[in-house]
Amino acid sequence: MKIFSLPLLASAVFLTLHSISCSGRSRKPDFPRAVELLNQRDIAEFKRAVSTSPRLTKQTDGFEGRTLLHLVFSKGVFNGGLKDFADFLIRAGSDVDAQDFQGMTPAHCASFYGGGGKEALDYLTSEGADLSIKDVSGKSPLDYLNVKTSP
Repeated sequence: MKIFSLPLLASAVFLTLHSISCSGRSRKPDFPRAVELLNQRDIAEFKRAVSTSPRLTKQTDGFEGRTLLHLVFSKGVFNGGLKDFADFLIRAGSDVDAQDFQGMTPAHCASFYGGGGKEALDYLTSEGADLSIKDVSGKSPLDYLNVKTSP
C-alpha cells in the first residue's frame, strides 16, 4: 500500500478546490454571449441564456461595471424591441438602481445615451428606479435628460 506524502496530498486538494472555485466563479463567455444576443435583438435566445445562467442579471461587463440592464438603456432605442429585454431582466431580478464604476444607473444610461429619454425614465420609475441617485460627477438621470432636451 502506497502512502501519499502530506505536501503532495495538500497540493492535490488545493488544485481540486482551486479548479472548482475558478470554474464556478464567473464563466465570462455567458456575458458576452448575452450582449451579442441583445445586439442581435434575439429575445428568445436571450431569455434562454439568462434563464440558464440567472447570475447574468447581476453580472457586470468587467470594464465599466455595467449590467445587461445598463446596456439595454445604452442602446438608444428603448421601444425598438428593447423594452421586452428590460421587462425580462427586471422580472428576472436585475437591479434597476445598480451603479456602474462611474455611479451611473440604467436611468443615467437612458438619459445620457438617449436610450429612450423621458419614456424610458417613466418606465424605470414605474419599476422602482430612484431618479435622485447621482453619478460620480454629481448628476442625476434628470440632469442628463435636461441637457439633451434644452435648446
